[in-house]
Amino acid sequence: MSQPATQRPRGAPIVNLTTPNDTPQLRSKTHTRRMLIEASIDVFTQKGAQGATVDDLTRAAGFTRGAFYSNFTSKEEVFWEAFAVVTSRSLQATSSVPRNTDRQVQGLFETLEALRPLGLAWYLMHTEAVALALHDESARPRLARERGRLITGIADTFRELEKTEPIALSAQPEAIAETLLGVYLNRMVAELATGERLEKETSTIIEAILETFVHGHDGHGHRTPWNPFSVKKSLE
Repeated sequence: MSQPATQRPRGAPIVNLTTPNDTPQLRSKTHTRRMLIEASIDVFTQKGAQGATVDDLTRAAGFTRGAFYSNFTSKEEVFWEAFAVVTSRSLQATSSVPRNTDRQVQGLFETLEALRPLGLAWYLMHTEAVALALHDESARPRLARERGRLITGIADTFRELEKTEPIALSAQPEAIAETLLGVYLNRMVAELATGERLEKETSTIIEAILETFVHGHDGHGHRTPWNPFSVKKSLE
């Protein structure tokens, strides 16, 4: 069943744009946009934003150049739409992790692990977005928006941890999330480069970061050790 259309900022992901009053022509146009955006994700991650051509995008989606230009003004417009979709999928993956339960601490690790299947695509899209932003000032707010969306999603995990666990953060949740995200995505690229799974090394790095920024407390303002890895093991 279709849902009412809602206004969205330019570049935000297309989720459901149909309404009960949509015409077949409008539904067809919406479908074409979705197909072009979906196909473009693979093209951009393989060829990059600069290396991909409009012909590459239309060929991957099975549409003509005319269909492309009736929906988008440039391949850059498609790129930002595609980047927003990848970010939304990453957020959906992390938000699906159970929270506010007696397994809250383990949720932190599950949140990071949920990013693994999507992390490489987001990393590649993010890298291309950085390259575009270096040469185009108008691209910088879009880059900041997608980074901010994912970082905020991870930071929300730490906010919920503060509510349910005897911990205190020595930095803003967004700063911790940005640090963890950067390390985690970089380690996935290392796995791609080496062809090896590097969970142990990655866990060691993340543990060091958490020990720096997250501390336990005894309820009276005194710090106590907080080792989420040992808690995680006790929950398994």
